[in-house]
Amino acid sequence: MNGGLVTGVGIVGNPSLGVSMSVIGGVLAPGNPFGTLTSAGANGFAMGGAATLSISLGSSNQFSQLAVTGGGMNLNGTLNVTLVNGYTPAIGTQFQIVNGTPHGGFVTLNLPQGISLNYSNAGVYLVVTSAVPAQVESPLLSGNNFTFTFGPSTARVTPCNKTPISPRPPGPLTPTSRGTARSMNSLPRHQCSAVVFPG
Repeated sequence: MNGGLVTGVGIVGNPSLGVSMSVIGGVLAPGNPFGTLTSAGANGFAMGGAATLSISLGSSNQFSQLAVTGGGMNLNGTLNVTLVNGYTPAIGTQFQIVNGTPHGGFVTLNLPQGISLNYSNAGVYLVVTSAVPAQVESPLLSGNNFTFTFGPSTARVTPCNKTPISPRPPGPLTPTSRGTARSMNSLPRHQCSAVVFPG
C-alpha cells in the first residue's frame, strides 16, 4: 500500500503464499470504526515513514486494533488516536491497539490529552494516565436552503428558506366553517427551527 485509505475488519495477507502487508504511505484504519484488522503474512508487517495508523476509541471494549500474525512487525510513521461518541476514558483504562511483537516505533504521536503510549513484547498499548478532557465535536447541519444571519452579538442558522415567526398572541375565538369556535393560537402556523449562538 502506497497511499489512500484501508479500513475494515478481517484478515489481509496469506500465510501459505507468504503474502504480507506493507504500508509505505497512506492511512491504515483498522475497524469499522471498531474491531480488529489482521495482517497474516509470513513476512510480517511493515509501516513506512509516510504511513499513518488511525485508531478510534469508543469505550473500554470498543476500539480499533491491528493484529500481526506470522513474521515480524516494523513500526514507523504516525499514530493518530481519536475519541468518538463523546467517550472520555477513566484513568487507568488500557487499550491494546497493536497485537504482536513490535520493532521500531511510531515517529509522530497524535494522542488525546491524558493518554500515553507503551510498547511491550506483546504489542502496543494506550494507557490513560490522567484526566481526559471531553472532546468537543463540530456541529453537524443537515438539509438544504440554509439562511445565515450575522449580527453584532448573534449568529443564527435557520434550516429553511423562511424566517422564523414569533408565537401569535392570544386572540378572540373565531368561528370556523363548521360553526365551531377555536382560539387563534390553535390555527396552524409555520415555525422554522433555529440554532442561536449568544455573543
